[in-house]
Amino acid sequence: MYFICYIMSTLAITKSVFFERFIPVEMIESSITIDCTQKRLALQDALNTNETERARGKIEEYREALNNLIKLLENNRSMTILKEQPQFDWCWGSGSYMSSCWRWEKLMTYAVGYDINMASAMNKATNAKFKEASQHFHKAGEYCVSIYQDVLPEWKWKEVQSIHMTMENFWKSKVYFIYAMKDLMTLQYGIVGDGSISDKNAIRIVSRIEGLCKKSISEWSNQDNSGLMNWARAARAIYTARTHAEKDDFGKAIG
Repeated sequence: MYFICYIMSTLAITKSVFFERFIPVEMIESSITIDCTQKRLALQDALNTNETERARGKIEEYREALNNLIKLLENNRSMTILKEQPQFDWCWGSGSYMSSCWRWEKLMTYAVGYDINMASAMNKATNAKFKEASQHFHKAGEYCVSIYQDVLPEWKWKEVQSIHMTMENFWKSKVYFIYAMKDLMTLQYGIVGDGSISDKNAIRIVSRIEGLCKKSISEWSNQDNSGLMNWARAARAIYTARTHAEKDDFGKAIG
């Protein structure tokens, strides 16, 4: 019994940024800005060529370099005048997004972490590697939590929210969905992996999946959480019917 919504990595950097071109060298030495540029270019290449494993390492390297650069700029904000304002361009699926805000760029480095781990989790799930998939779902959830607990609170001055990636509810919804997917991996492993799960425990898990999807939908409704919720309802009905049938209570089973 499977519910798999196959996902490829959907985030990409659409335009390069050369930090050394707009940060005065007398304020921050060029080796630091060039290093940040190179790490962003490496991430951009890994995302654009859909090399998920390489992107997983490159995003951590770029985030560290970016955070270091942001701290240096904040520490010297009274003296630093940029030569020009950077524009950070990203696309997610069919949407294109651009901002000159450094907090936006920082947020997107976490969004990439979420995205590539979700892609890896789905790939593992389709290959029946449910334990590994669960680990990637867990990591994706950590990125979501970091966004709404750590990154968004720093962005106090942002304008009226119009992009879903800047909204707290969007990421909270993802966390509940990820919890539901982790439960799904447990169920799939119990069915396909070792066949040890009982109908009673299966019903308990699919009921929990349904509840988590309801919480996810209450924060932000989308095709993934509504689809999984409907699947959980159908799965619960099937397991419940089999339980009734084993007791020769066929009327309830048919219902």
